Amino acid sequence: VLLAILVPSPTGATPTGSLTYTLDGGTAQPLTLNGLTATATLGTLAVGTHTVIVSYGNDLNNLNVPTQTVTFVVGPLTIPVGTSAGIVSAAGVSGNLTPGGLVSIYGTSLSSTSASAGSIPLPMTLAGVSVTVDGIAAPLLYVSPLQINMQIPYQTGGAPRTGVAVNLVITNSIGASKPISITLAGAAPAIFTLANGDPVIIHYVSNNVVSSASPAIAGEILTIYATGAPPVNNAPASGQAAPTLPLATTTTTPTITVGTGSTTANVTVLYSG
Repeated sequence: VLLAILVPSPTGATPTGSLTYTLDGGTAQPLTLNGLTATATLGTLAVGTHTVIVSYGNDLNNLNVPTQTVTFVVGPLTIPVGTSAGIVSAAGVSGNLTPGGLVSIYGTSLSSTSASAGSIPLPMTLAGVSVTVDGIAAPLLYVSPLQINMQIPYQTGGAPRTGVAVNLVITNSIGASKPISITLAGAAPAIFTLANGDPVIIHYVSNNVVSSASPAIAGEILTIYATGAPPVNNAPASGQAAPTLPLATTTTTPTITVGTGSTTANVTVLYSG
């Protein structure tokens, strides 16, 4: 459960005091203000009624900020609920999905808790949650009540099926979701991004991120981290690490351009997979 707090400022002055909260009468916990707001993760709470009391003080410019009490109910885990609109590429959050690609599922009652895969091969069940695509178990990277990160199996229905609708089903300890219809594309490249929105493009030699402070220069080698590639030669089993001898290379070489408008140029692709 995530707690979000807005601190009012009757005088218009930026709050500079101390903010604390208690959960169900427990010990007061400090919160860090970011402007007028603060957030706290309450963790996994038991089914039932809970009370949070938020207090603000030690601010001579804002003396009349009242204590706030919030009461809410945590319900039991139910059958997962998702829609095709909530299943998107894990990079760029687009709706294009491909066999072998990484995707995020957004829904409700997906899991009773949050858990991440700890090693490779990726598990097919995580915190009691599993997902199938076209009847094939999908490797899982992360599950939570509202989000699942996973890999679309390379093999769907016995062979890569693109351009046709297939069913995705989410199962937790209570039961299975209704089948969710998704369509897989032959290729849908999307570059992963950092928290600030910059693409994950790396200087090959230094392994540092390309940025305005560390721009790419003509002639250097860069590494781009993306998903949604076309089919690959020597494809690894779903959830397994990529092979090294031989490498898993895409069956078609992508076209990459740099520049804007009429001043663009094609990039030489040394490896894609």
